[in-house]
Amino acid sequence: MTIELCGGPAAVGAARHAIDELADQENLPRVDDLRLLVSELVTNSVLHGGAGPDDRVQLHVERPDHSVRVEVCDNGQSWSETMRSTSLDSDQPAGGWGLMLVRAIADRWGVCAGERTCVWFELN
Repeated sequence: MTIELCGGPAAVGAARHAIDELADQENLPRVDDLRLLVSELVTNSVLHGGAGPDDRVQLHVERPDHSVRVEVCDNGQSWSETMRSTSLDSDQPAGGWGLMLVRAIADRWGVCAGERTCVWFELN
């Protein structure tokens, strides 16, 4: 299933709402983790992918076997492997924990960067 969201500040709430509806319909596993990781990736699309209110963020949800695979895609064309420091007393600005959460919670995850940037994860 593909859900197309408007970018900008309302995108994260719309993504959470869509995941909640889909979770009820499809009996998705690990709904709290799913909601959190989708929120983080959609936030990244808005903040780092530049998805403003006139842009689109695509949320793809698949159910291979007993797992769930999610992919969040935006028109951002840059990707950086840079992760924030894990030190709580770091000099880095607040935020930047999204991909660390994805790495810690998802069973598998990755990035496909090209004309569009798509970050995916799987939960069993």
